[in-house]
Amino acid sequence: MQNIPRSVHVTIAVFLFFLFVCGFDEATDIILFLITLLNIMVVWMVYSVLRFEYVSPYAFQERFYEDVDNKRIKDEDE
Repeated sequence: MQNIPRSVHVTIAVFLFFLFVCGFDEATDIILFLITLLNIMVVWMVYSVLRFEYVSPYAFQERFYEDVDNKRIKDEDE
């Protein structure tokens, strides 16, 4: 779990809290605040994941979606 930025964990935790709060009809102001906050947090999460400095040691052609057993199907044109 050390290779996942902290923003992913925080955003998921706030989203789960949002789902919990949605079960109560009286908390409309909190729900609206969390919707606004989650939009900002999703942008923050995507930005931090894209900027995360993890370089895979494998090339795309070596590991097609990390499925070593499934080789790519060659085009008929090749």
